[in-house]
Amino acid sequence: MKLMNLALAIIIPLAVGALQYQLWQFIDPYVWFLFFPTVFFMARFTGFWGGIVSTVVSLLLVWYVFVPTEFSWKIDNLQNIFPMLVFLIMGYFFSDSQRRLIESRDSSQQDAKFIAKQRDEIAVLYQQNLALDEIKFSQLANSIPQIVWVTTASGDNIFFNDEWYAYTGLSPEESMGHGWNKPFHPEDQGIAWDAWQNAVKNNARYSLECRLRRSDGKYRWWLIRGIPAFNTDHQIEKWFGTCTDIHELKLSQEAERNSQAKLLAAFNSMNAAMLMVDKNGLITNLNDAFIKFHRLKLKEDCPSMISGYESIFDVFDVDGKVTGIADWPATKALNGESGEGMELTLSPKGSGESWVGSYNYAPILGFGGTVNGAVITIRDITAQKAAEKRLKNLLQEQTNILNSGIAGIAKTKAHKFEWVNQRFAENFGYKVEELLGQSSEILYPDTVTYDDFGRQIESVDFEKISITQKTLELKHKDGSLGWYLTGGGPIAKGSDESIWISFDITNDLKNQELLGVYAKRLEKAMEDTLLVLSKAVDMRDPYTAGHQQRVGLLAQEIAKKLGLSQADAHNLNLISLIHDISKIGIPAELLSKPTRLTHIEYELIKTHVTIGYEILKNLNFMVPVAEIVREHHERIDGSGYPQGLKGDQILMEARIIAVADVVEAMSAHRPYRAALGIDAALAEIEQGRGTKYEPRVVDACLELFRKDNYQIPPSESLI
Repeated sequence: MKLMNLALAIIIPLAVGALQYQLWQFIDPYVWFLFFPTVFFMARFTGFWGGIVSTVVSLLLVWYVFVPTEFSWKIDNLQNIFPMLVFLIMGYFFSDSQRRLIESRDSSQQDAKFIAKQRDEIAVLYQQNLALDEIKFSQLANSIPQIVWVTTASGDNIFFNDEWYAYTGLSPEESMGHGWNKPFHPEDQGIAWDAWQNAVKNNARYSLECRLRRSDGKYRWWLIRGIPAFNTDHQIEKWFGTCTDIHELKLSQEAERNSQAKLLAAFNSMNAAMLMVDKNGLITNLNDAFIKFHRLKLKEDCPSMISGYESIFDVFDVDGKVTGIADWPATKALNGESGEGMELTLSPKGSGESWVGSYNYAPILGFGGTVNGAVITIRDITAQKAAEKRLKNLLQEQTNILNSGIAGIAKTKAHKFEWVNQRFAENFGYKVEELLGQSSEILYPDTVTYDDFGRQIESVDFEKISITQKTLELKHKDGSLGWYLTGGGPIAKGSDESIWISFDITNDLKNQELLGVYAKRLEKAMEDTLLVLSKAVDMRDPYTAGHQQRVGLLAQEIAKKLGLSQADAHNLNLISLIHDISKIGIPAELLSKPTRLTHIEYELIKTHVTIGYEILKNLNFMVPVAEIVREHHERIDGSGYPQGLKGDQILMEARIIAVADVVEAMSAHRPYRAALGIDAALAEIEQGRGTKYEPRVVDACLELFRKDNYQIPPSESLI
């Protein structure tokens, strides 16, 4: 054997192995695909020993480089040796055949007939070996859990493995040729054909994700890939490909995309300001509310790093102390800390403006608990802080009213004093703390009087009246007696809690002429009580503080404009003071919610008129207070609530309060919107004249504002 032939027998298989290594992902698992022709041609051109050497080199390459895990060469699995033995036999056969061919060709003694016979024998043997190779390919393809296919250069299918027939339910006759297109989803057929044409035109790889119909009619997603096989003239002879089921992966990817889209939509639609930063403090996402909270105009105005805000804002804690970046919520979160409700005041440098935010923050943890970033939410509580300040002032104002000394006021629970004001305690010679927890019986001179007054309360018809009044002789701490005009009763029917108002009339009884004064006092006390109840409603809904008083004053002026008496107009003012008393029964978070109410929340708010009716229905007053309160949201076209009353079915007082209520509400600020102004309010009632609102009331209200220049009093001017 020549040295050159030996070198070629070693170098050529190595080169073929390097080529196959580069194309392995497309040739896999046809491990012998390139080595069979290599051995054949090496034997053809380098002789017997060249073929044997190239066979051994190819075998070693396959052994150490290309054998997949599932074809592990283990001595205890003799079946896996089969491809190696076949290749070895074929290598020897090719080499020996070439040896004999060369020997017969070189033999000048054999005649041409003998040489032709030998060639025919070799051709037969070669075809037999090719058939053996096809059988091996078919067996290999059917051992793969994927669909394997082979087409001609023009795209006609000539082979499918068993997986195709099992999945599609098609027969071989239905599948061959262009039958491959039958299971494709109608929407994918055109896409698949275009991808195939492109691959054929450009001799490129074929790759496509599409849906294939299963034998039961259902479609699943598949990844189809194919590569061309070329002849020596670099023309495509066949296409080899696979179909891989990716249905679950596709659904998972789609679910992940939908989930990410929902999260992003939720992130951007949050009313609270939100941002995310990576572990280096780089802002990766922020929503429109974040830009709005920081009083910026565009997203581009926001610094890219969280540290950039230090040059824009001064930040202060609740005590007014400057807060450095080390104590900012984002920094704390990036240090692994979580927190909520951290209040900080932001002030743009040099502006003098400031606002307050409530910060929640938390780290974004990765594998092993490492901090990969942080998420921060901010709620603008500037209005809330201002409301808290107003509420504090309002509470102080209420305390001042209750302790003003106008009347003795006490609250009992189960006949024991739960709260008394200074005047009540002083009337009977006690200190406030001495009465708390004591039975109210200690104020009665005897048990007969105590029981008699108790029976009187029990005999009250609460369907008609819920408050009783009587002049009683009561006992002081020192045992002396005095006369007291006492009014009050249970907070609600069946309740063990009561409110009492008392006046010391011991000296006044000596002069009967002063009884009228006492009646006026009681009337004034009742008015003050209504005012206190109005303030209590304001405490529940500080954003509409003074609303009831302003409605009362406007309703009173409208009533005068309509020709009602001074007394009736005054009574309408008093009723308006408690027209929203039912808000006591509505959750405070709904009353001060800074956004539009949901349908369910609005339906709950609408029940407030019924609650008001239940509270006031037993009040004995000259006019039907409870009915007026219940009807002030009715509309003359029947579109109101809660009863859907129309026209004259609605009390005139309720129709007046309805107009006054709308005008005041629209012209004033609300948590979910800014004040619309008096012009918008008047336009609303003018548009609803004769449909929603009583025409006479609307005309009187319009004249009051447009001709008489009536002004709704500001909050600071109210009592």
